[in-house]
Amino acid sequence: MGFLDDLRKGAKMAQTAQKRAQEFAGAAGSPAASTGNRAYDETFALAQILREDSERSPAKRRKLDISLTHFPDDLEGLELVEVVGEGRRQEAISAICGRKGDEEVAFVGEAILVPDWQNQPDRPNTNATAIHLKAVDGDRIEHVGYLSSDDGKRYRPAVEAILGHGRLIGCSAIVRAVDPEVAETPNAGVTLRLPSPEFIVGLS
Repeated sequence: MGFLDDLRKGAKMAQTAQKRAQEFAGAAGSPAASTGNRAYDETFALAQILREDSERSPAKRRKLDISLTHFPDDLEGLELVEVVGEGRRQEAISAICGRKGDEEVAFVGEAILVPDWQNQPDRPNTNATAIHLKAVDGDRIEHVGYLSSDDGKRYRPAVEAILGHGRLIGCSAIVRAVDPEVAETPNAGVTLRLPSPEFIVGLS
């Protein structure tokens, strides 16, 4: 079974869970609340552990077995989606891509879209989707930003469709920082290469 067939199955499984998931995410926001879809619930809970561990030192993070549906770079119709909030997470980005100081960098890694729908006091957005970054050949994962509010809302159904099959979305991520002598900011930016959310949920 190819990944397109897999996504079709995931989208169908998510239909029943979607309404309940939106209700509990918008209310209590607790990963312990059940949607009735075991794959969805277990993966959502693992995603919250991943988010919580991103605030810990790497040595104290728990090892998690999270399955990904990764969209290849050669898939037609990929969109470039900008990550926001990465300005406050430059240390984490540098830890993944090996950037030293404010040097110029061009790096391609793997991004993971992690639901962060617990309506935290400092981020009251039930569509919030955290972006975690890892090197293609490495195990370390760091939280490097979020989808924008608009993109979080757009991709919410797609994230739910994949959650319904017990997986998170994975895609290529481009990290870029230009020469600090000509840059408006020394910060490295992160851009995702994703298919449209309509493509993902429209496979059912």
